[in-house]
Amino acid sequence: QLLILNLPCEKDMAVDDRQRMNLLFSGNAYFQLDNQIQALIQLLALEVQDTPEDLLLSRACSNTLIALLQRHLHTNRFRPQRLNMERLDAYIMENIRVKISIAQLAGCMFLCESQFYSLFKKQTGMTPHQYVLQKRFTLAKELLENSALSLGQISDAAGFCNQSRFTHFFTKMQGISPSKYRR
Repeated sequence: QLLILNLPCEKDMAVDDRQRMNLLFSGNAYFQLDNQIQALIQLLALEVQDTPEDLLLSRACSNTLIALLQRHLHTNRFRPQRLNMERLDAYIMENIRVKISIAQLAGCMFLCESQFYSLFKKQTGMTPHQYVLQKRFTLAKELLENSALSLGQISDAAGFCNQSRFTHFFTKMQGISPSKYRR
């Protein structure tokens, strides 16, 4: 879930508020809000939705949220040390038929691209691109072994841009062509 706050322009903020905002958004971080804070955010959002013209209420709710987030970040801030590979694999398999970018994979893990890339490489020993290609290759092998799909259909199902690229990649990885592998 996403939390979106409409904040006043920096020039309209008090110096204290500016400093708090700079601390809050000074770097990338991933954190989870506990149930209590989530419930409070939902209540504050409902109040603002019910009376959108009440600027004093809106400002008070925003300030409350900022204070809670700042306190929560300082006490519970963490940077993930390991990626949830099950979630990542599920995302890849759901989207295997189409091009999958690093930005999409990073978004799936709620990380910026550089954090994701670094963690991924450290955890798996390969780049995200290599990993996705490996997943495509594994799926293609499985389809060759267990289906009557044509090479073109397997190429599409595994997300290769065309049958020629699929055949080239498969031969490079397996040492034999897909049709020979199937036989």
